[in-house]
Amino acid sequence: MVDLLPDLGIAKDAMGLAITAGYIAYAVGMSINSLLTDRTNPRLMICATMFCCAATHLGIRLLPYLPVMIVLWCINGYAQSAVWPSLVRLTADNLPAEQQESALRIVSLFQHAGSLSCFLIVPRNWPWVAGGQPCRSQQRPV
Repeated sequence: MVDLLPDLGIAKDAMGLAITAGYIAYAVGMSINSLLTDRTNPRLMICATMFCCAATHLGIRLLPYLPVMIVLWCINGYAQSAVWPSLVRLTADNLPAEQQESALRIVSLFQHAGSLSCFLIVPRNWPWVAGGQPCRSQQRPV
Protein backbone atom coordinates (compact mmCIF):
# COMPACT_ATOMS: atom_id res chain seq x y z
CA MET A 1 0.00 0.00 0.00
CA VAL A 2 2.85 2.38 0.76
CA ASP A 3 4.08 1.95 -2.85
CA LEU A 4 0.74 3.28 -4.11
CA LEU A 5 0.81 6.53 -2.15
CA PRO A 6 3.02 8.54 -4.55
CA ASP A 7 0.88 7.51 -7.53
CA LEU A 8 -2.29 8.55 -5.73
CA GLY A 9 -0.82 11.69 -4.23
CA ILE A 10 -2.15 10.74 -0.80
CA ALA A 11 -0.32 11.25 2.48
CA LYS A 12 0.37 8.18 4.62
CA ASP A 13 -1.78 9.42 7.49
CA ALA A 14 -4.71 10.08 5.14
CA MET A 15 -4.49 6.60 3.63
CA GLY A 16 -4.15 5.20 7.14
CA LEU A 17 -7.43 6.89 8.06
CA ALA A 18 -9.19 5.33 5.08
CA ILE A 19 -7.82 1.86 5.83
CA THR A 20 -8.62 2.11 9.54
CA ALA A 21 -12.15 3.26 8.79
CA GLY A 22 -12.60 0.28 6.46
CA TYR A 23 -11.39 -2.15 9.13
CA ILE A 24 -13.74 -0.62 11.71
CA ALA A 25 -16.66 -0.93 9.28
CA TYR A 26 -15.63 -4.55 8.64
CA ALA A 27 -15.55 -5.34 12.37
CA VAL A 28 -18.93 -3.72 13.02
CA GLY A 29 -20.36 -5.43 9.96
CA MET A 30 -19.22 -8.88 11.11
CA SER A 31 -21.56 -8.70 14.11
CA ILE A 32 -24.48 -7.25 12.17
CA ASN A 33 -24.09 -9.48 9.12
CA SER A 34 -23.75 -12.60 11.25
CA LEU A 35 -27.25 -11.89 12.56
CA LEU A 36 -28.57 -10.93 9.12
CA THR A 37 -27.25 -14.10 7.51
CA ASP A 38 -29.25 -16.16 10.03
CA ARG A 39 -32.45 -14.40 8.89
CA THR A 40 -31.88 -14.07 5.14
CA ASN A 41 -30.75 -16.10 2.18
CA PRO A 42 -26.93 -16.41 2.38
CA ARG A 43 -26.66 -16.69 -1.42
CA LEU A 44 -28.46 -13.38 -1.74
CA MET A 45 -26.07 -11.87 0.82
CA ILE A 46 -23.04 -13.04 -1.19
CA CYS A 47 -24.50 -11.68 -4.45
CA ALA A 48 -25.30 -8.34 -2.79
CA THR A 49 -21.77 -8.23 -1.36
CA MET A 50 -20.16 -8.84 -4.74
CA PHE A 51 -22.32 -6.15 -6.37
CA CYS A 52 -21.59 -3.65 -3.57
CA CYS A 53 -17.84 -4.33 -3.68
CA ALA A 54 -17.76 -3.91 -7.45
CA ALA A 55 -19.73 -0.67 -7.19
CA THR A 56 -17.46 0.76 -4.48
CA HIS A 57 -14.31 -0.11 -6.44
CA LEU A 58 -15.78 1.52 -9.53
CA GLY A 59 -16.68 4.54 -7.40
CA ILE A 60 -13.13 4.81 -6.07
CA ARG A 61 -11.85 4.65 -9.64
CA LEU A 62 -14.27 7.29 -10.93
CA LEU A 63 -14.24 9.58 -7.87
CA PRO A 64 -10.69 9.49 -6.45
CA TYR A 65 -11.30 12.23 -3.85
CA LEU A 66 -10.03 11.35 -0.39
CA PRO A 67 -13.32 11.95 1.53
CA VAL A 68 -15.23 9.91 -1.05
CA MET A 69 -12.59 7.18 -0.88
CA ILE A 70 -12.97 6.97 2.91
CA VAL A 71 -16.76 6.60 2.67
CA LEU A 72 -16.51 4.05 -0.14
CA TRP A 73 -13.82 2.12 1.73
CA CYS A 74 -16.14 1.93 4.75
CA ILE A 75 -19.02 0.69 2.58
CA ASN A 76 -16.69 -1.87 1.02
CA GLY A 77 -15.42 -3.05 4.43
CA TYR A 78 -18.96 -3.43 5.74
CA ALA A 79 -20.08 -5.29 2.61
CA GLN A 80 -17.11 -7.68 2.71
CA SER A 81 -17.95 -8.59 6.28
CA ALA A 82 -21.05 -10.41 4.97
CA VAL A 83 -19.07 -13.00 3.02
CA TRP A 84 -17.64 -15.14 5.82
CA PRO A 85 -20.89 -15.58 7.83
CA SER A 86 -22.72 -16.39 4.58
CA LEU A 87 -20.13 -19.00 3.58
CA VAL A 88 -20.28 -20.62 7.01
CA ARG A 89 -24.08 -20.78 6.81
CA LEU A 90 -24.01 -22.25 3.28
CA THR A 91 -21.48 -24.82 4.42
CA ALA A 92 -23.57 -25.76 7.46
CA ASP A 93 -26.76 -26.01 5.40
CA ASN A 94 -25.36 -27.97 2.45
CA LEU A 95 -22.57 -30.25 3.66
CA PRO A 96 -22.56 -33.17 6.07
CA ALA A 97 -20.92 -32.45 9.41
CA GLU A 98 -17.81 -34.50 8.62
CA GLN A 99 -17.07 -32.40 5.49
CA GLN A 100 -17.75 -28.95 6.95
CA GLU A 101 -14.40 -28.49 8.69
CA SER A 102 -12.30 -29.35 5.65
CA ALA A 103 -14.51 -27.22 3.37
CA LEU A 104 -14.06 -24.18 5.61
CA ARG A 105 -10.30 -24.78 5.71
CA ILE A 106 -10.19 -24.79 1.91
CA VAL A 107 -12.27 -21.60 1.69
CA SER A 108 -10.02 -19.92 4.27
CA LEU A 109 -6.89 -21.03 2.42
CA PHE A 110 -8.12 -19.59 -0.89
CA GLN A 111 -9.24 -16.38 0.81
CA HIS A 112 -5.71 -15.83 2.12
CA ALA A 113 -4.14 -16.86 -1.20
CA GLY A 114 -6.36 -14.35 -3.01
CA SER A 115 -5.45 -11.57 -0.60
CA LEU A 116 -1.75 -12.35 -0.90
CA SER A 117 -1.92 -12.39 -4.70
CA CYS A 118 -3.58 -8.96 -4.66
CA PHE A 119 -0.73 -7.56 -2.59
CA LEU A 120 1.79 -9.05 -5.01
CA ILE A 121 0.04 -8.09 -8.27
CA VAL A 122 -1.65 -4.71 -7.70
CA PRO A 123 1.39 -2.61 -6.65
CA ARG A 124 3.22 -3.56 -9.83
CA ASN A 125 0.23 -2.79 -12.03
CA TRP A 126 -1.30 0.09 -10.08
CA PRO A 127 -1.55 2.59 -12.99
CA TRP A 128 -3.38 -0.06 -15.02
CA VAL A 129 -5.76 -0.89 -12.15
CA ALA A 130 -6.61 2.68 -11.22
CA GLY A 131 -6.06 4.43 -14.53
CA GLY A 132 -2.95 6.19 -13.23
CA GLN A 133 -4.92 9.11 -11.79
CA PRO A 134 -3.87 10.57 -8.46
CA CYS A 135 -6.42 11.36 -5.79
CA ARG A 136 -7.78 14.80 -6.68
CA SER A 137 -8.07 16.11 -3.13
CA GLN A 138 -4.34 15.59 -2.57
CA GLN A 139 -2.91 16.66 -5.93
CA ARG A 140 0.03 18.97 -5.75
CA PRO A 141 0.00 22.12 -7.89
CA VAL A 142 2.23 21.98 -10.94
